[in-house]
Amino acid sequence: MASTQKEQKEKAALTEMVKEEIATAPQAETPPKKRKFLLFIAILVGLIVVTLLVNSLLGGGVSFWGRGAGAYQAVFLNNGQIYFGKLSSLTSPFITLKDVYYLQVEQTLQPVKQGEEAPPQQNILLVQLGKGEIHKPKGEMRVNRDQILFIEDLQADSPILNGIKQLKESANQPPAPAQ
Repeated sequence: MASTQKEQKEKAALTEMVKEEIATAPQAETPPKKRKFLLFIAILVGLIVVTLLVNSLLGGGVSFWGRGAGAYQAVFLNNGQIYFGKLSSLTSPFITLKDVYYLQVEQTLQPVKQGEEAPPQQNILLVQLGKGEIHKPKGEMRVNRDQILFIEDLQADSPILNGIKQLKESANQPPAPAQ
């Protein structure tokens, strides 16, 4: 028994010595540059997570990035149609296009003299959805994303945007008085 107590005392003393060595041993510190880098990465990841969370709460998707508020896009469909408008609801199977316009081609045939071929004259019109159709749809549409080839942002000096601006200005003007 005496040897067991002696062994226990030696183990306790040895344990105390090891604890003391660990407590007084120089700790391996992270270099300041590495700490700053890790802090930068943590902040960056946090900002990305917050941005994605806010974006999803607003009904957007990653596809919203790069667009200014109220920007118009050209949406090219598989069937050759092109629609211009403001995109929303990009996270669902159907995107929503608001304030929609499209191009309509009118062909006028000129009377032709005998033996001559007259090329058909084309007049391209910008039409607001709901203004030129007999069924009077609302000014927005939902498009199956599988039918979309690609989407492009329109530049501020786009002829389409100029046409939209002109259409809106003419719609806001009061009718001319009858004479």
